[in-house]
Amino acid sequence: VFLGFTNFYYRFILGYSKITTGLIGAFQGIKNKIKKGPFKFFNKARESFINLKATFISILIIIHFNLTKFI
Repeated sequence: VFLGFTNFYYRFILGYSKITTGLIGAFQGIKNKIKKGPFKFFNKARESFINLKATFISILIIIHFNLTKFI
């Protein structure tokens, strides 16, 4: 669910695919039932999650258009 949410913003985040590589790798195979058992959050996935979370927190990704401001 988290990656689905963040995927909407991929075109606004520079290097999105690099940031999410660890998370995507951790989830590969789960959807097709190749990986079984509990999900393990390894260091690469944890780093990707922290970096992606920091990206959303630290920068203003999208702002509403303001007609009163000069472009």
